[in-house]
Amino acid sequence: MNAKENRNLSNSFTLGSKSKAPVFFIEKAMGWKVYLDKILADDKLIEQLESIDYQKQEIDKHHNILKDLITSLETYHVLVERKKEISRAKNEAINKLNRDYAYHKNLVVNLFNLPRKVIDQTKGPTIQLENNWIKEVKNFYAQLAENESAIHKLKVLNIEAHNLKAQLDALNEIENIVKDLGGINAELNLITEENATKKAAFNNWLKTFKEATKTAFAGNLELMERLS
Repeated sequence: MNAKENRNLSNSFTLGSKSKAPVFFIEKAMGWKVYLDKILADDKLIEQLESIDYQKQEIDKHHNILKDLITSLETYHVLVERKKEISRAKNEAINKLNRDYAYHKNLVVNLFNLPRKVIDQTKGPTIQLENNWIKEVKNFYAQLAENESAIHKLKVLNIEAHNLKAQLDALNEIENIVKDLGGINAELNLITEENATKKAAFNNWLKTFKEATKTAFAGNLELMERLS
């Protein structure tokens, strides 16, 4: 890594300590890991660094911070992909259930003389309001499943009681998926917060390290080349 590449990489990787946004810098972080690997493997260079009070243990410490950051960024990407998969499954399940719900709702409203409390359950939030939609659909099917008159009339249209229960089972599965997504989101937020701390710690140390070595070894071209 030459000095120009080193400067560009440093500028790309550096983040403010208050940044909360996840940054997809795994490749650049790996570049810095290679940089520190090279320093730690050079015993003569370590001796020179120790002469200006940069002990190998301290470099190791920040090398480990960088490795932890790389691992957490990789975990973040895995979770993002998992979230996409689960979100697709949730959307497919919701779309299927919503079609059945719309069909059954229309039957209740248009074809059956049912108690008003059941008909009222067909009026509510749109599917975009997910939590309200789940509550609406659950109330509709729960009350419909308890209405013997409705169940009897629905049988004429080949809709059995177990069909209604299947809708409730599908809704329970959707609720479980929503909970899983909530857990993933919480984990992503935690990783983002922790990464902000790790990035700030590493960036602060790296800036100080580079400034100190540049000042101490300004006249030693061979040594500066090994540090580049």
